[in-house]
Amino acid sequence: MEAVTCFTNRIRPELGGEDSAVVGLRFAGGYLGTLMATQAAGTHFPGPGLSVFGTRGILTVGGPYGVVALHADGLPDRREVLVSEWKDGFAEMIGCFISAIEGEEVLSRPEYGREDLRIVLAAYRAAELGREVRLSEMEA
Repeated sequence: MEAVTCFTNRIRPELGGEDSAVVGLRFAGGYLGTLMATQAAGTHFPGPGLSVFGTRGILTVGGPYGVVALHADGLPDRREVLVSEWKDGFAEMIGCFISAIEGEEVLSRPEYGREDLRIVLAAYRAAELGREVRLSEMEA
C-alpha cells in the first residue's frame, strides 16, 4: 500500500466519535481500493461485505451467493461459490489462540497487525489533514 485518503462523519453523535468513513487506498502498480463503513445506518446491510474487482472477475465476501464467491465469464451461471457457510469467527480466533499457546504456528503474524494499524492511523491522519497521506509518512 502506498497512500490513503479518508473522509469521516458523525451522523449520530450518541454513538461517540465518527460513525461513518470512506477510505481511498492507493496500491503499488496503480491499483485502487475503497472502503466504506458506517455504524449510523441502524440496520445490517444485506449486500456483500467485500468485493475485489480484477481484470478477469470479481470476488465477493458476503452477499446473496455465499460467504465467498467468484464471479466471472466462463463459469456456470457466471459464478462459483468457494465457501458456502459462515464459521463462528470468535470461536475460530479462540481456537487459533489456544493452538498458539500449545506451540503451533501462528496464522496471523504480529507484523500484519502492526501494518494494519499503520494504515488505520494513516487514514485518521488523512481525515484530519484533509489530504492524501503516504504510508512512508507514517512510522513503521
